[in-house]
Amino acid sequence: MDFSTQAPTLWTLDLGCVVQVGEVPTGAVTVRHGREGSGPHAQLAGFGGPALALCAWESAPDPRLALAVGRAVRAGQATASRASLIARSPLSGRLTQAQVGTDLARRLARLCDGLLLCGQTRVPDAVLVLDAQGAMRIESFPGMRAMDTTRSAAQLEAQLGAGAVLRAGPAAHRGVLWSNLCAGQDPPSFVGSGGMGAVLAGTGLAAIVVLAEPVPQAEHGDSWLESLMRSPRLIARAQGQALQGAQVRPLAETARERHGCSGCPTPCGFVFERPDHRKGHARFTALKPLMEMVGDADGEGLTALLSACNDWGVDAREAAACLWLDLQHGEPCDLDPVQRLQALCRGERGPQEFGQGSKALAAAYGARPSEDSKGPMPTPIQRLARNFGVRGDEPLRSYPFLVDQWIDGERMRELVAPLELPPGSEASELAAGKGRLLWWHENLIAGVDGIGVCAFTVASLLSDGVSDLAGLAERILPAGWEGEDAGQVLLEFGAGYLALFMELDARGSEIPEAHSELPAELMAEAREYLALRGAGTHRNEAAVRAFPGADVPPFPGSGPVDSRAAIQVELRFLGALGQRFGTAMHLRLAAPATLAQAMEELAQERAREAHWLVREGRPVPAVLRSGEVLAAGSLLRDGDVLELLLAISGG
Repeated sequence: MDFSTQAPTLWTLDLGCVVQVGEVPTGAVTVRHGREGSGPHAQLAGFGGPALALCAWESAPDPRLALAVGRAVRAGQATASRASLIARSPLSGRLTQAQVGTDLARRLARLCDGLLLCGQTRVPDAVLVLDAQGAMRIESFPGMRAMDTTRSAAQLEAQLGAGAVLRAGPAAHRGVLWSNLCAGQDPPSFVGSGGMGAVLAGTGLAAIVVLAEPVPQAEHGDSWLESLMRSPRLIARAQGQALQGAQVRPLAETARERHGCSGCPTPCGFVFERPDHRKGHARFTALKPLMEMVGDADGEGLTALLSACNDWGVDAREAAACLWLDLQHGEPCDLDPVQRLQALCRGERGPQEFGQGSKALAAAYGARPSEDSKGPMPTPIQRLARNFGVRGDEPLRSYPFLVDQWIDGERMRELVAPLELPPGSEASELAAGKGRLLWWHENLIAGVDGIGVCAFTVASLLSDGVSDLAGLAERILPAGWEGEDAGQVLLEFGAGYLALFMELDARGSEIPEAHSELPAELMAEAREYLALRGAGTHRNEAAVRAFPGADVPPFPGSGPVDSRAAIQVELRFLGALGQRFGTAMHLRLAAPATLAQAMEELAQERAREAHWLVREGRPVPAVLRSGEVLAAGSLLRDGDVLELLLAISGG
């Protein structure tokens, strides 16, 4: 692949060299191009700003926060308007990455593909300004750090003119490590639950302002937009059907407008009117954890609490977890949820561990934080991602759209081919195959994020069959991949990107003892995931081009599926079946196995009598276990005794 034309550009700013208001000193800025250097890193960097920022991270002086855009953003592709934010989380010490919309990405793309901030400025209430020509200067706005996220943006626009504003809320400057970042203002958008607000505050900056005009949308984007409108999932999401539960419907029904990425015909968020009559923005996934804190969860109460989270610049999901702990274990009070949150953010109630997040707060209260404090009980793949995933479980927000509850097993296998999946992989409640699926999904989403396209859009187009992986990749990849399998190129880029991410994150090769409480079947999936990801001595095949010469185990589509635990069931044939098959036999199966799979395997063994067993993929006999009739998809257990008989309807 050759991405040398119009190679991406990264600006690195050493804020430690900035000691006064005015133009940034020349020596504080260095410029790096994606075509510079050689080897796997240079190849990755050709995909765009996020990969280039990662490539520069290790050699940068005290890297703090990267803002970067992919090649699709710079090209003005329709709906591609997402910026990647990369930082080291103050909560975990690990690298974290998030995507944010608004006009920030396209304005930054006018100037460069990435901005890497290093060190800390000592200028009080400092704001970094990038003008229309890309010149950088530092200005000071007294009191800016104490302003809520909406008022700070309004003041900056009044004094500097129209532009994209990325800022932290007052919680970040008060030491709340799980504070987030706010971009845009009409309405604002929030991102970075891993503590990116605290990271920006740690650089000494209150905000970053980009005054350049946005990159215009490219022509000939109609076919892409038409594809989006053919996706039932995207349309349902745009109409608010992704919201679950009657409690949240009042807010959706009173929404003033839908809101999403620039030019997107199926926006994933909506705009509501706040109690102070300002505009607010909400994503569907941010509302559910707050519903438990507002009683009957009418639209007004939910709006007020979400607005308070946004004003302070704190993640709504983590805020809900902390509020719940304070309600259960804190000193009794008459404060409503909004007042309680404000008091916690001001430091007027609760232990100081509030600023360190719900896990630290639970420990301070002597409580055990539950895994479902931010929502329903996690599925096996979510537990895998939280414990072992390269970027945690954040990329899994798009997983249900792709290979989970809204897609059948046949479509799933078509999507991930040639990756082979064991029986039970399509069942979200089972551990089977989830190591492989997590690996594949992470590769896809990392590639998509690195290019700058919306992951929800990609997942929905693939799930709905609007496009296959190769066709979709052809549309979003930068020029230079021609002549190769576009889908494989996209997955390879994602795998290589994550391999570098892991390298910088200093991930170990051993499974930590802290995960020993996970079920055995999930630990088996974790080991396979880590082997595929290259966390031990292995490298996966998808990273070969990014890391030539690596010792690669067989790609998990080139050979048989790894052996799984086996189960044995006893089959007892009654009536006419007994005359043909004998009274009983034992059948050994790879676990997990369904009744339909067992009958298919038996039909293969007894090919001459197969028509007595299976027809059009479904069992012919009625099959009973302990007197109950089993469905075709019923899971079998080791030691099951199954009775088979031919049932005639109408008795």
